[in-house]
Amino acid sequence: MQGWASLLLTGFLEDKIRQRYGDDCLGLQIDYVEEDKPLGTLNAIRLGFEHLKYQPCIIRNGDVVADLNIKKMVEQGEKSSYPLSIFITQMQSLYGIVELSGDRLTSFKEKPVLDYYINGGVYYSPGNIDFGEFETGDIEKTVFPNLARENQLGIIKKKELFWMAIDTAKELVEIRKEYHNREDKPGGYEKVLISTDKYLNKELFIKEGYQTSFHFHEKKDETM
Repeated sequence: MQGWASLLLTGFLEDKIRQRYGDDCLGLQIDYVEEDKPLGTLNAIRLGFEHLKYQPCIIRNGDVVADLNIKKMVEQGEKSSYPLSIFITQMQSLYGIVELSGDRLTSFKEKPVLDYYINGGVYYSPGNIDFGEFETGDIEKTVFPNLARENQLGIIKKKELFWMAIDTAKELVEIRKEYHNREDKPGGYEKVLISTDKYLNKELFIKEGYQTSFHFHEKKDETM
């Protein structure tokens, strides 16, 4: 992803966001486009495209956290003939469900992954998206349905991937738990599950196309 920069589409609390991240964060160059008044995701994305002069880009919602391989997404998007490729992920039930047999309840399942897919809030465009007659509103409810009817939407689908949209204080607590004792790497992450004086247990997540070196702890028995 060398040569790529980050463009933040801001509105509410723009000054706080700019103060927090500045023009450079962790070596990533950051630029800003601010909406004077909120006109929906469509107008914000349009402003972003105009700023970028309709260059290829990854678009992602600010409230989505995912272990998505952006490099692979770009590679797949570049090979696609679609003006927009959408990352989709399997939907996890917000609630535990019950299974039935006739008039009898047979089992419980705690928040299972369902057979349905949802819009994961991350997109790739080669820069030629057509907004049509729409000027405001949510792009998911205006432009996307039109593109789908015209067979102009590609998909990028990955299973067994961590994904969460943070819409409530409860979800913020959950995402903080997920990142507790977790260290992100360029090609994935390491997460400490158990650590005692003599034993260390880690979870490793390595993205496709990356590799990691052999691990050896000098003082503890280490498993991964």
